[in-house]
Amino acid sequence: MTKGALGTTGTTLRAGSVVRAAGLSPELPEWVEPRPTTFYLPPCNDLEQVLGHPLCGHSWEGYCIEQIVTTLPQGTSFSHYRTHAGAEVDLALQNPSAETVAIEIKRTLSPKLTPGFVESMKTLQAAKGYYIIPQGESFPLSETVTAISLSDFLARHP
Repeated sequence: MTKGALGTTGTTLRAGSVVRAAGLSPELPEWVEPRPTTFYLPPCNDLEQVLGHPLCGHSWEGYCIEQIVTTLPQGTSFSHYRTHAGAEVDLALQNPSAETVAIEIKRTLSPKLTPGFVESMKTLQAAKGYYIIPQGESFPLSETVTAISLSDFLARHP
């Protein structure tokens, strides 16, 4: 336990450490340089409080990126993309044949396509885009963007 800035107590965790400790996350390939992130999690009494915490979305995003990156075929490059104006893509993938896929990660079951994501897809010349959601059936957000669960994305896009 650590003492928070306002005198509260909580737990300091490395993002992904709980997932790794539970054996839910494979080791990163040697070509991926891990950059652990530490964040402070105030005391939570139940799962609903944890899932409602603002850091939960960031933790979900990190977990999804780690899962996707560890399954990429050799030669696939990946990066985060963000413009000065704030338009962003959480994960841009480019396969060896130079096809680009844009990925946004949301911890909601009903994501909304943002103008910034559409603008980023055009700039990156991404033919396909995905919004990764926690669970549920896939559904289109536009002609080129699909909302898809992490497990379905991993199964369909090795």
